[in-house]
Amino acid sequence: MSKTTRNTKSKQDAEGSVGRYLADQRRLRKISLDELATLTKIPRRSLERLEAGLFDDLHDGFARGFVRTVAQALGLDSEDAVMRLMREPPEDAVE
Repeated sequence: MSKTTRNTKSKQDAEGSVGRYLADQRRLRKISLDELATLTKIPRRSLERLEAGLFDDLHDGFARGFVRTVAQALGLDSEDAVMRLMREPPEDAVE
């Protein structure tokens, strides 16, 4: 795999995963998972699952609510964050 292909793939992976995007934004702001859990009232375990990408294939109201709440707590555009989630194909749509 060429360096260009690897760079393109890793950029697509980073841009494509809402969980990774939110984790990167949290780290940039130097906010710990415990602090984020306190700010959002979302359990740390759920935040860990979100950042690990376990919510990336869920497009239900529950997942959208988590993404929206975390984005707002980080000072991000919550609608943009939800749209990142919606761009990801649901797991059952993948062949």
